[in-house]
Amino acid sequence: MSLEKNHNIHESASIGEELLLGSPLSAMDRKCLTVRQVVHDGDFSLEEALAVYEVSRAEFDDFIAKYLISVLESSINPSTPEHLKMVISLEVFTNIYKRLFFKIDKDATSILEHLDILSKDVEQGKIRV
Repeated sequence: MSLEKNHNIHESASIGEELLLGSPLSAMDRKCLTVRQVVHDGDFSLEEALAVYEVSRAEFDDFIAKYLISVLESSINPSTPEHLKMVISLEVFTNIYKRLFFKIDKDATSILEHLDILSKDVEQGKIRV
């Protein structure tokens, strides 16, 4: 990475962090949110952004998982019973798995069968949520 680009990256990182200082997010969540945004905007590759904001891949992956769960939860009516929320979540997760991995993992039927059984068990009250 060139010295000029490195300087610009650190300048952009500082500006992004300053904008998020007043939010109720944790410091790590703020960093991850900024990483997500600068990658989305095409300013940096994921690897560059992680290095600039000093975020590990595991921390970023955890943040993305929490983010996706919050999007899912906000899409379900809050008055929906908890076990049905879990069933809906399992159905969405199954669809995500199929869309992302089924093309490359034709032997995924055991995972999909497990998700189906889990969903039915939750729906029938065999597993408490």
